[in-house]
Amino acid sequence: MSSSARFTRPALLILLLVLAALLAVGCGDDSDDGGSDGDSKGAKSTETSGGGADDNDLDATVAKRDGSYDASPGKPLDASKTYIVELDTTKGPIKITVDPKLAPIAAANFVGLVEEGFYDGVKFHRVIEEFMVQTGDPLGTGTGGPGYEIKDDPNVVANYKPGVVAMANRGPNTGGSQFFIVQGDAVQLPPDYVIFGKTDAAGIKTVNAIAAVEVEGEAPVETVRINSAKLAS
Repeated sequence: MSSSARFTRPALLILLLVLAALLAVGCGDDSDDGGSDGDSKGAKSTETSGGGADDNDLDATVAKRDGSYDASPGKPLDASKTYIVELDTTKGPIKITVDPKLAPIAAANFVGLVEEGFYDGVKFHRVIEEFMVQTGDPLGTGTGGPGYEIKDDPNVVANYKPGVVAMANRGPNTGGSQFFIVQGDAVQLPPDYVIFGKTDAAGIKTVNAIAAVEVEGEAPVETVRINSAKLAS
C-alpha cells in the first residue's frame, strides 16, 4: 500500500500539471485569435463606414452647386480653336472635343462650367444601355441644374452617333448643365438636343463601361462619377 501510494502521488501530480499547462495554452490561443479577429473586423467596419461618410460628404458638397448661378459662366469661344475637355470618371477617361462652330452657345456654356469646377464629383444619374449615359446634375437625381437656362443653338443637327455629346433639356431653350453621351449604334432622336461635341474611341470604351452597370430603372446601382473635369491646355 505504502509503495503503491508513493508511486501514485507523483503520477497524479505530473498529470495535473500537464493538464493545467494544456488548459493555459488553449485559453491563451483563443484569447489572442479572438482579439486579432475583433481588431481586424473593427478596422474593416471603420473603413467601410468612412468610405460611405466620404461619399455622403462629397454628395453634399456637390449638391450645393444646384441653382448657384444666375447666368452661364461661359464666355464666347474662338471658333478657330479646338477645345478639349478631359473627364476623369470612376470608369475611365472621356475626352470630349467641343465644337464651338457647331453650337457656340452650348459649347461656351459647357467649357465655362468645366472651368468653374462645376462637374467635379457629379454623378452619372441616368444610364440606358444601347442609348446613352447622362450626367451634369449636382443633385444626382435628374432634377437639378446650375440655376439658369440657355437658348438652343440655331443650327441643330440630329446625327446622334455613338460618342456624340449633346445637351439634355426639358423642352426648347431649357438647357443648363446636364448633358448626355450617345452610346447606342442606332439612336433615333428628333433634332431637339443640341450637339456640341464628341468623344473618341477611348472615350466610347469608357461610355460603354458606364452603360453596362446595373441599374434600377435608369439609375445606376453603383455610384459612377466624374471625378474631375478640366480643359486641356
